[in-house]
Amino acid sequence: MASPGPPQAADAAPPPGVDGRDLPSRTDTLTVGLSTLVGGPVGVHADVGRQRFFTPLRVLLALSVAVLALSWLGKAPCIQQYPGGEDGAMTLDWRGSRQYVAMCYSDTIPLYGIEKLAQGEFPYKSSWTDGSVGPTGSR
Repeated sequence: MASPGPPQAADAAPPPGVDGRDLPSRTDTLTVGLSTLVGGPVGVHADVGRQRFFTPLRVLLALSVAVLALSWLGKAPCIQQYPGGEDGAMTLDWRGSRQYVAMCYSDTIPLYGIEKLAQGEFPYKSSWTDGSVGPTGSR
């Protein structure tokens, strides 16, 4: 009588849950090996797919929305405008160094003009020099 070979992961694993759910950490050969890195296969008493309303994904999404809302509220005062442009056009209120005092400064606005993004140029496509340094790096 020939002895059976070494048990395979699929042979040694108990059948799927009573409701017929497939548990890859118990049935799939690759996943059985990899699950040992994170604590082993899913436990017998695990409530897979039966969580209440606050699943980890929903908690992360709620925290993300809260952080984004607070960030927006922090930057909302930065879009304060006043009629100071040409012909009374609305412009950002940067009088009295407000962009620094209210933590609104960003390099995006000055670079928009310097890098010619207003003309549709690609940013940082070419470098500029002021003429004081030659092509070899010497004066």
